[in-house]
Amino acid sequence: QIDGSEVTVDNTWLWHADHDDCNGQSDSAFSGHGFGVTGSDVRVYGLKVEHTMQDLVSWQGERGEVYFFQSELPYADPEFSGVGYHVAPEVQQHTAMGIGVYIVGSLTVDTGVR
Repeated sequence: QIDGSEVTVDNTWLWHADHDDCNGQSDSAFSGHGFGVTGSDVRVYGLKVEHTMQDLVSWQGERGEVYFFQSELPYADPEFSGVGYHVAPEVQQHTAMGIGVYIVGSLTVDTGVR
């Protein structure tokens, strides 16, 4: 989670293992948000977040900028109700370019971005 302001993040991949050789232990481990921001003026280049159990990105800071984001939702969790990229409704200014959210399998979601 980034709580500070005027932070730049570059080429980051945050991943909850969705397959393993440990008899499914990764599926029983909890990972909340993959990437959280509460600070202002945070800029991110190349963010990838996959398979976490809550909104994969939770953005609450002002004037955030994201340039390229991709995520795969957690297909192994039939109860998943989050989204890939969430900007809090109270945020007044946010820029996001090149956003992609996908899922493999039969799980359906209402939206990948909120």
